[in-house]
Amino acid sequence: MTKKTLTIKETVFGAGRPKIAVPVTAATMAAAIAQAQQAALPAVDVIEWRIDFLKGTVDPQAIAKTARRIQAVISPRLLLVTLRTKEEGGQVQVSDERYQELYRPLLATGSTDLVDLELLAHSNECITALTALAHDHQIKVIMSSHDFTKTPRLALLRQRLTQMEAAGADIAKLAVMPHRPADVLEVLELTQDYHLHGRLPLITMAMGDLGKITRVSGELFGSCLTFASVGQAQASAPGQIAVDELERILNDLRI
Repeated sequence: MTKKTLTIKETVFGAGRPKIAVPVTAATMAAAIAQAQQAALPAVDVIEWRIDFLKGTVDPQAIAKTARRIQAVISPRLLLVTLRTKEEGGQVQVSDERYQELYRPLLATGSTDLVDLELLAHSNECITALTALAHDHQIKVIMSSHDFTKTPRLALLRQRLTQMEAAGADIAKLAVMPHRPADVLEVLELTQDYHLHGRLPLITMAMGDLGKITRVSGELFGSCLTFASVGQAQASAPGQIAVDELERILNDLRI
């Protein structure tokens, strides 16, 4: 099977060194703009704005406007907007209706390059509607599934990838929590197999210290994006490596 790649502006996912994303976890929109600008380092390809970290009443229209401003200060890097719910290890618990309400203005105005949609935390109808809206406005969808407690068996993870393909994902993402080295090996096995035979670019990671190897081995096994932290910015998941250190490791491991 021909290797599947995805090009957004000048950034190619699914070929060569994994791209580096840095999360923005600010509590206010003004602080998010400042944090994004600080995070827009030469080594960084993607800024992930985690809107679930916003405090207080959140205005969906303001999210769209702020995303536009973030796009301007981080250019030519890509913007990924993510509303991570508690079911998937995030900060908020929202209904399908609120999930769509927070995302719709952002997508309808084309105010981001990528959006993260959670496969399992919401109804099929919710994810289908948001995926269609994103694609209508040339926004690519990272379809994600996170398990912060365990590493599900390979058969279940493969099933989730099949579901993501069927749901219209442009990039598939799996993040799990390993409890033994064998869990990490299973993630790497799945990654390589899907990279060779699957339909989409893939992001995988085993979280925490035990899984750090999965954050630096993407070029070898086929994970197209890895997440790093910058300065004092709060990491969005356990096991993230500082961006300068991550860049050095990825360059050393380049093949």
